[in-house]
Amino acid sequence: MRVTQNQRVAGTVIAIASAAIVLFAAARSGPESGGHTHGTHETPVELGQAVFADNCAGCHYTDSLETKKGPGLKALFQREVLPASGREPTAANVRSQIRDPYKDMPAFTGLPEAQVDGVVAYLKTL
Repeated sequence: MRVTQNQRVAGTVIAIASAAIVLFAAARSGPESGGHTHGTHETPVELGQAVFADNCAGCHYTDSLETKKGPGLKALFQREVLPASGREPTAANVRSQIRDPYKDMPAFTGLPEAQVDGVVAYLKTL
């Protein structure tokens, strides 16, 4: 079966168009956001909830004190101490736990400050 010049050109155009679509979709999602743009949220709490869902929900419950991989975070700011570090539950200490964690939690040093602030704001609502 012979492939004509028109068929080769059409195949090339389809391949380029497909690659452009994939690259466009990847550029819109952003690598550190887990697929979300995190730019369309109206409040810091909404942003924080989305960031938490992408980065934290795999290890922490928000509606329970039970341990998943990490401690449950329900009523985190109403507790006497933070679960892992035993520090006072302040916004500064929670930010520190996100950036430079105590114990086994991975550090989230690549999150923009607005996203960390959003996670803190979200955790205050639990």
